Amino acid sequence: MTVLLNHPAITLVIIAATAWLSMWLGRATWIGRQISGVAIAIFAAVAMGNVGVLPPDGPVHDAIFAYVLPVGIALLLLRANLVEIFREAGPLLLAFLVAIVATLAGVVGALLVVDLGSDGPALAAMFAGSYIGGSLNFYAVAEVANFTRAPVVPAAVAADTLATNVYIIIAMLLPGIGWFARTWPSTGGQAAPASAPTSTVGDVRLGRALVIIALGALIAAGGDMAARAVGLPQYSIVGVTLVALVIANLAAPMIAPLKESEAIGLYALFLFLVTLGSGADVSAMMGKAAPVAVFAVLVLAIHLVVLLALGKALKLSLPELLIASNAAVGGSSSAGPIAAARGWHHLVTPGILVGALGNAGATFIGVTLYEVLA
Repeated sequence: MTVLLNHPAITLVIIAATAWLSMWLGRATWIGRQISGVAIAIFAAVAMGNVGVLPPDGPVHDAIFAYVLPVGIALLLLRANLVEIFREAGPLLLAFLVAIVATLAGVVGALLVVDLGSDGPALAAMFAGSYIGGSLNFYAVAEVANFTRAPVVPAAVAADTLATNVYIIIAMLLPGIGWFARTWPSTGGQAAPASAPTSTVGDVRLGRALVIIALGALIAAGGDMAARAVGLPQYSIVGVTLVALVIANLAAPMIAPLKESEAIGLYALFLFLVTLGSGADVSAMMGKAAPVAVFAVLVLAIHLVVLLALGKALKLSLPELLIASNAAVGGSSSAGPIAAARGWHHLVTPGILVGALGNAGATFIGVTLYEVLA
């Protein structure tokens, strides 16, 4: 039985099925929406890896780390049209800049309080990437730091996911508290911009899916070759990010119809998550889980304090600050729906757009922070 389960073809089937099921549960079920598909993927993979259903490493793992992750990151960045962002995001750009500063203050402050040992620089940079851009930046920074297979990474992913969900809930409760509403008054009467872009994917045609995957592979190869050409092969993911952003912005009319690129890129990221989790040794992971969890909570606590203080000084409204913060911490996929749910319709599209801007720039910020700390 163990030999059968450890066969590369069976391993690939289990990883692929777990990734798809995690995505579906996170989207289609109530409990999945509460804990997120990311958490389901990680916890399921850790469980299967520690009972022997999935091997901790092997050729499938190597292929996903080496090829699938860069392709997924490339595809997710194809939606980052910088011209559109700066044209339509308007005043929310200032609030998003405040959110970036608040995240960096939180990461540095938390690192001074929580002893993460030799893992500190990499983890701090990864959390900075996550709380400015999103999960793809978390993993991109980890790749640059050669940290993707460190035992603490699954614990960091779990802490990141849990802390993010709790933070979003707390932040969205603030407008209902009288003191916050009076201190950071809401703005109203602004016209809603054009309808927000959607990531909903219906029928994915095979031909177009193959074109999208081929494009992602070409971007990944181009970014890797560019990094090697300048003598910095360890910055391959940064090269992929740059190439993806150039194509997304110079060839925007041709990229726009390829809406499935986001869904395919997300699935690639889930394949990576399952692979990552299956290699986690629970005993090694749990030993470092507590300090990482405290670190994540402290980062977001400082982030919120700095966000509100700077926002007050700059006369930014509470809705602007909270949606900008949500776009940084939770990503554009949650910023738009939350703005709509709160009735801040004028912030729906800008929230999604500044979230895309975070995806575009967070890897560079995280890598820079890693180089400074390391």
